[in-house]
Amino acid sequence: MLGYILKIGIGQLIMNRSFKYGDGFFETIRVKDNQPTLWSFHVDRILTSCNVLGIDLPSSGKLDDVIEELLELCQGMELARGRITFYRDGGGGYLPESNALCYHIEAVPLKNIPDAIFPTHTGNLKDLLKDVGALGPQKVGLYPDASVLFSPFSMLKSTSAGLYVQGAIYASQMGWDDAFILNDKGHVVETTNSNIFAVYNRHIYTPSIQSGCVAGVCRAYLLDRYDLLEADISWDDLRSADMVFRSNALHGVRRIEIA
Repeated sequence: MLGYILKIGIGQLIMNRSFKYGDGFFETIRVKDNQPTLWSFHVDRILTSCNVLGIDLPSSGKLDDVIEELLELCQGMELARGRITFYRDGGGGYLPESNALCYHIEAVPLKNIPDAIFPTHTGNLKDLLKDVGALGPQKVGLYPDASVLFSPFSMLKSTSAGLYVQGAIYASQMGWDDAFILNDKGHVVETTNSNIFAVYNRHIYTPSIQSGCVAGVCRAYLLDRYDLLEADISWDDLRSADMVFRSNALHGVRRIEIA
């Protein structure tokens, strides 16, 4: 019986290129009162990710259908964590037989955590810094065992995410809330689940996409809304910053205490 179940399981997964090759990407979406947060920024990243991977672009109408499917799953949840995994359909080995886009949707209730905000000021850095400074900090330390390397694919929220899994495990073992990730040049580029920002003399700096960080949706929102600067940030730079914070699409902005 066990062998039969295993055979069926393999049969169900064998054509899923995300499972076999990490040939896909995903969007993690905050849904509050059945409305997706930062959806237009997610759409931009979906289209960019398809372009980078050479997967057929979805039409705007198709993406409307996808988000409606997600919202149906989120009905009855005041706050939800939606995930849409996109991957290249069909079979083949490393060489795919198709570039058609396929997707999988899931949703679970999301706990509304304290000390996290989605800033709404229009370009007012002073107010942004005041609000972030009032948040209770999250403890984040350095993951030492691996680093990211910039490539055309490093910006993706790829389904091949082993480094981030190992970094999150390490952070948990150390008793931290998260772990910083370095690139091959020794610059701090992100955490396992967030983009990072460092404040010096009331200026806010964040690593560029060329550093190897993921192109975060909340990062894009903050860059669109505020006058932020992109720069390389070393470990020493980070430790000497006036303030450090991080952002992601689920919880917005959270302040960091460096472990």
